[in-house]
Order: sequence, then C-alpha cells, then structure tokens
Amino acid sequence: MPGLVILLNNMRFMGAHT
Repeated sequence: MPGLVILLNNMRFMGAHT
C-alpha cells in the first residue's frame, strides 16, 4: 500500500526539514 509509504516519507521529510 502506497499510503503507508507516503505517511512514513512525510514523517521523515518533516523531521529532516525541522
């Protein structure tokens, strides 16, 4: 499911864009 991947990616992107 791409939904999970997108969610995980979003979390990682947000953390890296802190």
